[in-house]
Amino acid sequence: MPPDAIAPEDRIAAARDELFAEHQHLRGLGRPLTAVEQARLDALARAVTLVGEGLAVLGWQRPPGADAAAAGVALRDGAWALSAPGLEGELRLEAEGGRLSLDLFTAGVAPSTERRFEASVASAPGSVVRPGQALVVVIGQDEGGRTATGTVQWTAASATEASVTVRLDAPLGALVAGRSIVVAARWQREALRTLAIEVVREAGVAALPTWRDAAGSAVTVESSLAAAGIATVVTTNQATVPSTATGWDESQLHGLMTRFAAATTTRRDWHLHLLLLGACRDPRVFGIMFDAGLDDANGLPRQGAAVFTAPIAGHVAGPERKTVQTVVHELGHALNLAHRFEAEIARSDSTSFMNYDWRYLGGNQRTRFWQDFHFTFDPDELAFLHHGPWPAVVPGGLPFHSARYWQPTDSAAPFQPAERSTGLALTLIPPATGTVFSYAQPVYLSAELANHGGAPRDVPSFYLDPKAGYLRIYLRRLDGTDRGPTDAFPSAADVADRASSGVAHAAGLFAPRGAAVFQPIVLRDYELDAADPAADQLPDGATISANLNLTFGAAGFSFAEPGTYEVTAVLVMPDAARGVEEVTASEPLTIRISFPHSPDEERDALLLLTRDVGTWMALGGSDVLTDATAAVETVRKRRMGRRRKVTDPTVAYIVRAEAINASREFVTYDDGDYAVRRSDPEKAARLLDRLDDEALEAFDPSTRAATRRLARRMGQGSTSG
Repeated sequence: MPPDAIAPEDRIAAARDELFAEHQHLRGLGRPLTAVEQARLDALARAVTLVGEGLAVLGWQRPPGADAAAAGVALRDGAWALSAPGLEGELRLEAEGGRLSLDLFTAGVAPSTERRFEASVASAPGSVVRPGQALVVVIGQDEGGRTATGTVQWTAASATEASVTVRLDAPLGALVAGRSIVVAARWQREALRTLAIEVVREAGVAALPTWRDAAGSAVTVESSLAAAGIATVVTTNQATVPSTATGWDESQLHGLMTRFAAATTTRRDWHLHLLLLGACRDPRVFGIMFDAGLDDANGLPRQGAAVFTAPIAGHVAGPERKTVQTVVHELGHALNLAHRFEAEIARSDSTSFMNYDWRYLGGNQRTRFWQDFHFTFDPDELAFLHHGPWPAVVPGGLPFHSARYWQPTDSAAPFQPAERSTGLALTLIPPATGTVFSYAQPVYLSAELANHGGAPRDVPSFYLDPKAGYLRIYLRRLDGTDRGPTDAFPSAADVADRASSGVAHAAGLFAPRGAAVFQPIVLRDYELDAADPAADQLPDGATISANLNLTFGAAGFSFAEPGTYEVTAVLVMPDAARGVEEVTASEPLTIRISFPHSPDEERDALLLLTRDVGTWMALGGSDVLTDATAAVETVRKRRMGRRRKVTDPTVAYIVRAEAINASREFVTYDDGDYAVRRSDPEKAARLLDRLDDEALEAFDPSTRAATRRLARRMGQGSTSG
């Protein structure tokens, strides 16, 4: 008998192809499978996986020039569903851009439970995916940040069906190193990601608009995201939110989303909540991503954003065009995109959704921005949105600004260089009681900016708001190896060394060594008031100040442990006339967090140092964080006893937050109905009356002055402002 011309490995591979074809036929029936069919489907998946692993052990590779089932068939670009026994996921192929990525999950035990994320894998830097290519070098990472190299290889049954083999050189999640993971792949859609957007509107606010360009083409939020490779499903709740006379603030927004969307904020998912509202309490704020922190009340960040239509109505770009741009901008933040003008990215030339028109090309180029703007993201942003690791992009995943997706700035690109300011002085000021804080006491400081330059300076007041992104607060805990505060901040020589080593952005040049940046749980997008430039001028000899609530941020409690800490403020602001980023840095301020002095104080700390209380403190009270309200009330009553006046610093901050919450209207959503709790000036005034001059000494100067202004307004029965 003549020898068989077909090698045994090729026979095994052909059998695997037949099993895979039957598997794909069952999956594509278009109806629910019977129990027998489902059992057969699972058995086929197991067989394909085992045979694929056997072929991998044998070192078999499909010979070139094979038929339609061969690896050379070009797979269709787009998103592919992946499935194998116990595993599921998604593969995204973008041959035109030369990229591939996939996410793998252990399947959830029930539809209501979240799948367990195992790893994201993407084509390695320098590895280009070409049409017809079937083997790609990849790099992956898991939830814990571990990374591994490996390969992804596929065998195409057709342009829309394939068998994909993932092999990693190191373990990721529950995926074993050195073992082939074979999954069935079926093409699903052209869009690389999908996103559900749930819209809630305030009464009297129009729905998401359509803008038409000069050629009459319609541009919407949906079309803008579709052009970026993201398919959207927008649903609008028919019941509108009651208006609030005091304007919206972050606590109200957080409460509204928490109650309205309670069923869909309990797990990470491609689902965002968009609030279309009238006006923020601060009329300069056009949009807010109010859910930035991993340690906020539900532990899942980037699930909600709000856009304020009243200030947009008179914008130079027109309300429809500006609204579409602002909504996509805020949704971009919720998908973990940062501003293009930020010091780390330094792309003043960007026409992305994520730039500001008034920051374009260094400033004073608003009209030109809208001439150049075409409703697009920049290439590095698109690469991140399409192929970034699942936890970094998905709403509810990693905290905002935690993923570095941008490329180092091209030295030939028109970015703004950084230099130290002249004539400006930035100072951190502690409370009058000093720099020693009791354990679990809220930590507030004042940031004061003084102009000694001999001429007025353009300094909008919101530059001192850390939520706007211009003022960076660096925190560093000191230990026995530190020589003290003077050791933390870089000297002129240090700055020069950093610049010569390729660090181009202001934050990197002037940041204290070994310090972490404080990230608030809220991100505000401000608009420069072009109609009244004088409002943003700081006269010579004048100062502006703002309070800094550093107690709780996106990373949790800033001072959760007793010890000595160092706080440094760095203000990075544009100088449009000279085309530079001007950097003003404070001297480091050393503060001390005391150890608890009694069992009662330690028990109070167990109540105060919880995630929901931290959120309550950061938001200035809340109607919906009921557990937090009960906890702070317990501490307040125990420490005050029968005394009417406040003598404890921690209680002073609790009373202040309760008064702020009483001064605002609060809209909640319960059992299908909205409810409005009206502001209560009398209650706020009663609370603030407990804070006499001695109690106010526990506050920094800015907080003390703001508390006195609030007390006067509440005493007059006014709820304005």
